[in-house]
Amino acid sequence: MTTLPDLDRRLSRKIESGKGMQLSAADLDLFVATGAYATFRLAVEECQRDQCRQRSARNRSTSAANTSSSAGLTEPTSKSAGTTQSESASEALARAQAATRPGGLRSIATTSNTPRAKPSARPAGKSDKVAAARP
Repeated sequence: MTTLPDLDRRLSRKIESGKGMQLSAADLDLFVATGAYATFRLAVEECQRDQCRQRSARNRSTSAANTSSSAGLTEPTSKSAGTTQSESASEALARAQAATRPGGLRSIATTSNTPRAKPSARPAGKSDKVAAARP
């Protein structure tokens, strides 16, 4: 049977060396009997409560609920930042629609300083292959 001083020695050595260890059924019985497991569970519960509080605070701070800075004198402002403006979304939609039209890619203004690439050569067709195969 495992004694408390024996288990303490084994745990202390493993903690100092930074290594893991296996616990026997007798070791686990000692943890439960001494209340160490109950203390461990309390620490786990506190950790989970903290995680829930942080998640709740984060959700409240990023919610998209509209608020007003005064009693109806100004337009409501949104708490969230970085959202796409409706004008920008409309411009993006117009660019996407222009790109899908035939010849649409040439009509889109570019902000790049890189010159446009030349179109690549047409792939060899069936008649080209036959002509190339003749002596």
